[in-house]
Amino acid sequence: MVAQAMNPAPRPPSPTAREATQKALRRENPNQLSSRDAHVLMGLPGSENKDEHGRLNSFFSDQPVTSETSKESPKGPVPPRPSREGRRSSITHSIPPTPSDDTLFEWASTHLPSSLQINPNIEPLCSGLALLRVAESIKGRPASPPVSDSAFPRDLNDDKLDGFFRLFDFLLDNDVKMGSVSINDVRTGKRDKIIQLLKGLKGWEDKRRAIAQSIGKGSVQAGPFIAGV
Repeated sequence: MVAQAMNPAPRPPSPTAREATQKALRRENPNQLSSRDAHVLMGLPGSENKDEHGRLNSFFSDQPVTSETSKESPKGPVPPRPSREGRRSSITHSIPPTPSDDTLFEWASTHLPSSLQINPNIEPLCSGLALLRVAESIKGRPASPPVSDSAFPRDLNDDKLDGFFRLFDFLLDNDVKMGSVSINDVRTGKRDKIIQLLKGLKGWEDKRRAIAQSIGKGSVQAGPFIAGV
């Protein structure tokens, strides 16, 4: 568990390192019992193992072994490395609406009845029914044939799709820019896709107003010419 938590992960010892370890732990006179052997045979606690571990550490770190070094308090456990899911959850978070989004929501609500007003703090942000009513309000007349509220599902457990097909047909017939938004995106209430559709509807309304203004200016300019004729 400690090895798995280490970053980078530890590598297995090489044959050279293993041989050096064995050489460092080897006693000068293996045929003679050491004080550690006596303590082990008699069942007495001793500190020889600490000295040997310290001697081994000094062999690799080139630092002399002192009594203070051998008596240092052991380090605490290595903290576990965060899992991939934890890192993803810390990166993935809900993005608060920007001022431009708030303006977009307020604009869409002006085309909706009180029962379908958009609340940016509630999910889903906007239903398929509300998107259709915004589109109908921009065009100035309902879809033909009319689409009732019951054509849309009441919740995610309702698999009714007739209203979504009518919504997308209405948007396609009026050349509303939808990008890569799908019916399932609207059905599941994906926030970024809903905002994308609202921006497309806002652009469609701006285009219709620009065309209406250009036609109005053209008719005013043609008035005196027609009167002269």
